[in-house]
Amino acid sequence: TTSAADKKILFLYGDKSNGMMVGYRDVVQSAIRSGSPDRITFYEEYMDLSQYPGEEYLSVLRSFYRQKYQGQRFDLIIAQAGSVLKFLTKYGEELFPGTPTVFGILEKSRMEELKLGPNITGVLVDAGFGATLEAALKMQPDVRNVVVVSGASEVDATHLAKARSQFRSFEGRVEFTY
Repeated sequence: TTSAADKKILFLYGDKSNGMMVGYRDVVQSAIRSGSPDRITFYEEYMDLSQYPGEEYLSVLRSFYRQKYQGQRFDLIIAQAGSVLKFLTKYGEELFPGTPTVFGILEKSRMEELKLGPNITGVLVDAGFGATLEAALKMQPDVRNVVVVSGASEVDATHLAKARSQFRSFEGRVEFTY
């Protein structure tokens, strides 16, 4: 029989804590704890990457984590957002050498800009904006106007461009407002 070990897991969140992230954290932590005999300590960092997207801030964050976690070894890193994954592909091996990293859901198109190391894995999705609109039009065939609401971040702009591309086949059937 093997005895329980002490394990350390670092959650890296792209932005400030909110209800959605708290729910995400609670579900993931509960699943990990219930599936492991080990004693697990969770660490959390809210990186504010949307608020401070520049290279200068990333450099400050890198220095901060280098000092804060000097000598600390994690058994796993959970990257909550694509922006976190981007940070880790650039600085992860320096800050947390050899630490396995998992990410939740990442849009496949975002992979083009990332070079994942051998210790990084996760779930990729393909945002099916066109398929979603097709399903909506089947349920509501009288719809003639579609309003597409988007944020102003880099990720939002990427999603909006993908939605526009997928919606081209619907032009003439419905009118779009972006």
